[in-house]
Amino acid sequence: MEESQLDQQEVEEAKTFWAEEDVDQVFDGVYDYLDHLKRVLKKNTATDKEFVQGLKLLEVLNSPPTEGQDASVVQVVIGSDELPPPEFSPDSSPLGPPR
Repeated sequence: MEESQLDQQEVEEAKTFWAEEDVDQVFDGVYDYLDHLKRVLKKNTATDKEFVQGLKLLEVLNSPPTEGQDASVVQVVIGSDELPPPEFSPDSSPLGPPR
């Protein structure tokens, strides 16, 4: 996506988000969850939701965002309606505490 095609409100929201977050902590949380997802997919012990999340993650990464599509990989992977697997502590959530 070209810079000129970006929604300026989304750009400002993204800049604000990254300015307020510990980038290392966010990505460490993402990596932890991706490692978990990789393990359960390889062992075929993933939940239905994890199977879907893995596929959606690949679809988002392999296709350019379309208008109206939420391109947030973290939101696709973690989801907003359920807690991460029990082995993850609340502090390891890639997005940190809810705002």
